[in-house]
Amino acid sequence: MTYLENNGLIEFCKKETEVNDFISGLEQFYINLSTNDLNDKKGLAVRTFNEFLLRLNKRASELLYFENLIFDQPKLELEKMTLKEIQMYFVDKTEGFHQHVYSVISAFAMLLNHIAPREFCQRIPIRKNGKFLKFLKNEYPKLIDFIKILELSTSFRNKFIDHTQQHVLHDWMTYSYPENNQAKAVVIYFIKNSNNVYQREERNPFSLNFQPPINCKEHYISPYYKDVYKSLLVIVEYIITEMGEAIKNQLPLKTPPTA
Repeated sequence: MTYLENNGLIEFCKKETEVNDFISGLEQFYINLSTNDLNDKKGLAVRTFNEFLLRLNKRASELLYFENLIFDQPKLELEKMTLKEIQMYFVDKTEGFHQHVYSVISAFAMLLNHIAPREFCQRIPIRKNGKFLKFLKNEYPKLIDFIKILELSTSFRNKFIDHTQQHVLHDWMTYSYPENNQAKAVVIYFIKNSNNVYQREERNPFSLNFQPPINCKEHYISPYYKDVYKSLLVIVEYIITEMGEAIKNQLPLKTPPTA
């Protein structure tokens, strides 16, 4: 059983509307440990990281909106947009989301570098996200499955967003599929052999037997954004909680207001 299941966070993470409460809770946790000095580096690191999380929440909400539009023809007509336009927006929001996930990972390394116990800080590799995630896997074996999902996101970002000049040119298509009584959408990047289109039996793009509904010699599936987002929240919550007592011992408590 995973940490996520053990702690009942699956149901929590399914409710995207609770993400703001989650972030606010983290912020209050930090505030209670920090000082009143606005120039305090630890306090600034806390606020900066929370701003990164809030912006990621906004990006996830935008992506959810366009994902739903793909399946909602009446609303699509109401918005006066064509399906092609929605697909372009969905690809744009997908790539923007994973780009910002990369930034949040960097911001999390920055946060831990400022608030974690000194012995921990001295071992954090903060120059490269890949090394930082590898470090977290070694430090927190219970989180390996979630960290691997973040690694899929950073790999996607490196290959299809930031360093396209280093890779073979791919075409793309949006792809929708049903799962657990809900519709999901991803972006498939592929190298086309021909324009032939097929009806495939396997619909889940993350199945080992999946093949895109088009004749191609290779393909790549964008990591599903909700899985990435939930994994990120679980990792942050677990690590901050795990080192909570150590942080309390290092940071001065916030001084209560005087009458």
